[in-house]
Amino acid sequence: MPVNNTTSNRGYQLPHATNFLDEDVARLIAALGAIDTDMAAVMAGLLSRAAATHGHVINDVAGLQAALDAKMSASVQLALAALSDVDLTGAAAGMFLRLIGNKWSPIAFDASMIASGTVPEARLPAGLAATALAAAFAPLSHTHPPSQISGLPAPSGTRMLFQQTTAPTGWTKDANPGYNHSLRVTGGAAGYGGSLAFTAVFADRGIAGVTNGVAAGGSVGDTTLSTAQMPWHQHAFVEIGGNGGSGSGEAYDDGPYRLRTYSRVTDGAGLSLAHGHSFTGSAHSHSVSASLNMSVAYVDVIIAQKD
Repeated sequence: MPVNNTTSNRGYQLPHATNFLDEDVARLIAALGAIDTDMAAVMAGLLSRAAATHGHVINDVAGLQAALDAKMSASVQLALAALSDVDLTGAAAGMFLRLIGNKWSPIAFDASMIASGTVPEARLPAGLAATALAAAFAPLSHTHPPSQISGLPAPSGTRMLFQQTTAPTGWTKDANPGYNHSLRVTGGAAGYGGSLAFTAVFADRGIAGVTNGVAAGGSVGDTTLSTAQMPWHQHAFVEIGGNGGSGSGEAYDDGPYRLRTYSRVTDGAGLSLAHGHSFTGSAHSHSVSASLNMSVAYVDVIIAQKD
């Protein structure tokens, strides 16, 4: 009996390695027939469907034509009186519309409508001269100096530096006559310090003086000279030879002996002896003289406090 091997989704019959050929051929014929039946059903279903990209006429949308017919034409222009929330009863030229309840109604403008007071007439002047406007209003684009700006974000008591002689409006200059200081950045409490004025320290000045006198004395260390370090030298001496000997010196007779002197020199050599040298010096001094220009350039600032 053949092995009933099938697909996992649609259960189409499949061959199997242990089946006979004639058995699997019959199974394949049955599977192809089932596939053909399924594909025919799929094709029929696709033919009854619309394309992914398609359009519709107005009549294809239920109720759309009726809804459009109930709308007002885009070319229609309505009068103000045709609006349901406007009541123009008693309207006359020069009136304004004011919302009363849920209706806009005409009303005449008069001085009583100005909450801050009254005006001599219920209308604005016929016109304003351009020169009057220019005098009363600033140009749209304009600037102001700090003195004309009120409410700057500097609380009262704030102290600041200004590069000007007079403090700006709203500030008071600290006129301490002793100020002649440099600026120091500190991470601690702000304060004052030092004793030398800025212009006194940074000035054109000369430097003069004399060094202290010191007496010099002592000795150099002992040094032993080797033979190679000493100058090469020899020592001369006279040798006396006896009884007729020969030599290069002077000869003389002395009884039975004949004596002769010989001039000799020692071999060249040197002595290796340690020695030292003493030295002394009298106290003396040196004069010093120089010119140092520290007249640094500076810019004056003032301290002012916010009123």
